[in-house]
Amino acid sequence: MSGSEVTKFDPSSYVDKVRDKIKQSLIDVIPDDQWNAMLRAEIEGFFKSKTTSSHYGEREQPSEFRRIVLSVLEEDVKSRVKTMLNSPEWSTYWDGNNKLKAGEEIARLARENGAAILAKWLESAIAQVLAQIRFSQ
Repeated sequence: MSGSEVTKFDPSSYVDKVRDKIKQSLIDVIPDDQWNAMLRAEIEGFFKSKTTSSHYGEREQPSEFRRIVLSVLEEDVKSRVKTMLNSPEWSTYWDGNNKLKAGEEIARLARENGAAILAKWLESAIAQVLAQIRFSQ
C-alpha cells in the first residue's frame, strides 16, 4: 500500500506558501516607478513630523523615528539616573554614632542651595498659615 498511500490535506501547512506567493505576485504587478515612489513616501513619512488639528488648535506630532529615538533615550537616561542615585554619593547612611548622614552629593546640594531650599519651604508654610488665617475670619 506504499504506492497508493493517501495523505491527509492540512490547509495550515500551506498558509505561509500561499501568503508568500500572493505577496510576490502583488509586488510583481506594481510598476517599478510606483513601487519606488511608495517606498520613498513611506520612508519620508517615517522621518517627517505631522501636524494635527483639533478644537484646541494645530499641534505638531513628532515623527515615528523621533518617537523611537526619544523612547530609547528616555530608557537610557532613566537607567543612568537610577544608577547615579543608587551610588554612595547620593545615598544616606548611618555613621558610628547612630546619626543619619547624607552622601557627598546630597551634602553639596544642601550647601550650595540650602538658602533657596529653606526659602521655598518657608514660603509654602507661610502661605498656608496666611490662607488659614484669611479663611478663618
